[in-house]
Amino acid sequence: MSLQFRGETRWGKIVVRPERVDSAWIHRSYGIRDGYEQVSLPIELNSALHLRFWNFVNHTQPDSLQPPTYNPLLNSLTSAPLIQPDDLAQIQQNFATNMGNVQSTYNRLPAVSIYYPLIEQCYNRIFYNGEQHSKCKGPELCDLPQFPGVRCVNVKSKYETFEGYERIFLHRLVDAHFERSDLGCTM
Repeated sequence: MSLQFRGETRWGKIVVRPERVDSAWIHRSYGIRDGYEQVSLPIELNSALHLRFWNFVNHTQPDSLQPPTYNPLLNSLTSAPLIQPDDLAQIQQNFATNMGNVQSTYNRLPAVSIYYPLIEQCYNRIFYNGEQHSKCKGPELCDLPQFPGVRCVNVKSKYETFEGYERIFLHRLVDAHFERSDLGCTM
């Protein structure tokens, strides 16, 4: 099996009833209305597997190792398999088929990605630094350097912000258009 579970737990995602909050962020709400509270469910009642780190190899070698298991509490070695072996084999087959179908597209892509490592580094700095988040953070905190000679089409937008609201920021899109650049992409 090539799938491995690292056994790491992180803060969860939020599910809200819109009539009870003034704002929501992916991890929590900072605008819960009076008379309501935010409740975090225990991990044994609510958890999800995030397949975040991928390593691709050019060959696989079947083995007889025990299939990986998913136990978010990390208190038992006898959990059910993370993915059933038959399902894992089907996923592998579908992946191989899809890779064959898009091979010509991949062959036209650059051999080196200049943006992915920069965006990944920024994303990890913002979201996976171990801090508890107290405000909404997004890609606007990522500054990408200019790359002369790299062609890109960037989206440029203008927003209008409505004043006079408490605990809520209301924006309206005023203009959006595409701009070609020979200096690379922007966020």
